[in-house]
Amino acid sequence: MAHVPTLAELREKAELLLQKSNEAETVEERMKLDEELEKTINQYTSDSKIACYKAIAASDKPMHKACIDSFYPSIRLKETKDKTTLTIVRTIEDCQKLIDISEVHKKLGGIGADPKWFNMAETFNFYMTVRAAQRIGATVNCNADIIKNIHKEIELGKNPVADKNLLATLNMIIKAMIGEEYEATAKDINFICDTYVSDDRKTTKSIKVPDHKTFRHYLKKVCNHILTGSTGYGMDAKEVEKLHKA
Repeated sequence: MAHVPTLAELREKAELLLQKSNEAETVEERMKLDEELEKTINQYTSDSKIACYKAIAASDKPMHKACIDSFYPSIRLKETKDKTTLTIVRTIEDCQKLIDISEVHKKLGGIGADPKWFNMAETFNFYMTVRAAQRIGATVNCNADIIKNIHKEIELGKNPVADKNLLATLNMIIKAMIGEEYEATAKDINFICDTYVSDDRKTTKSIKVPDHKTFRHYLKKVCNHILTGSTGYGMDAKEVEKLHKA
């Protein structure tokens, strides 16, 4: 049986290939080594992902584990410019890849307290899209049959994205994901609403809303927040910090 390299061995191989590439005497030799290096990095990521998903599958509560762990380890090639010599320095560094609960759900044949959460999330995302469009006077091009089918598939209640109902709707999905004993709070629905839209820089006056995969990632963050007992969410405010320091 052929030897299956461990992650540590793949990391060591990547380091060696990079060293050889940096010392290559011809462009052709360097290109060949870089190609092998890329394959090794990709294999590391793939093997790490498989190990992560196996651990999730073996867990008593796969959804909990996927949301709490949130990432799996990987490596990547990093290039930085030396400020003194102005040469490009290449190194292998550790990084993290997101656990995609959409993919985990499909690969494992459904995870969560109620596997219907998957379609419930899509329905919620659809209504959130319509809500965002209405708030800015935009139009979502969909016919009545689409809305009728959504109602038929998953019922989220009357006016599920009315301001007074948003938290209740989110709670319905969170309970389907991680269990009836868990409760979302105002912070959680604020997180969903405040991250829901972003600027579409390719247009003069449009916004972007998340696709279903991205929206399920938002829900995973909410579950992580609840399961870990976190007091709040993180926020990157670099521009505000710059103004404060100025």
